[in-house]
Amino acid sequence: MWCCITVVIWLSLNPKHPVFKVADVYVHPAADHVCNSTLTQVHEVTQNRTPPVIILNLKISNPNKRIGYIYDGIYVGLYYEDRMIIGTSSLPAFYQGHRNSTIGREVQVNIEEQYLGGLLGKTFDMRVYLKTKLRYKIFGFKTKHHMKGFEAYVAIGSDGRMLGEDIKMHQRQGFTILNLTTKSKLRSV
Repeated sequence: MWCCITVVIWLSLNPKHPVFKVADVYVHPAADHVCNSTLTQVHEVTQNRTPPVIILNLKISNPNKRIGYIYDGIYVGLYYEDRMIIGTSSLPAFYQGHRNSTIGREVQVNIEEQYLGGLLGKTFDMRVYLKTKLRYKIFGFKTKHHMKGFEAYVAIGSDGRMLGEDIKMHQRQGFTILNLTTKSKLRSV
């Protein structure tokens, strides 16, 4: 009896997937900062390099009217020429309510230094990949975890800015799970 009621409620609510959009991208090269320090009355100048980063602005929308999302964190991977991973980052866990709420998140991805020279000053395409485990929250109840993967191709201009407007990310079937520390492929789902 309860099983039938649960199925009817689930089908009537018709849960939809979250909608991810890449709103803006900026490639920020490594910067040299000059710091002044005093050591035994001698004025020394040291140089500290900040690592190069790519700053992504994401828009995350919930199209459901009565269903919220509980994200267990979002993994972000950036690929150049579809083969080389140029950087990874992650967003912490958060809850997104219902009623078509949209959340803006900024992600700062450190770039591997060896790829930066090939990226600066030219136009290139980059694949933005998101992976998340989420649960649906329906009437206060939480469902099991669902693994979702999304991707989009983003064109970057020679000035380091994204070309074009918001780019909707598409859900990807059979995505690859990456090890964040070694950046090697573990298995395909």
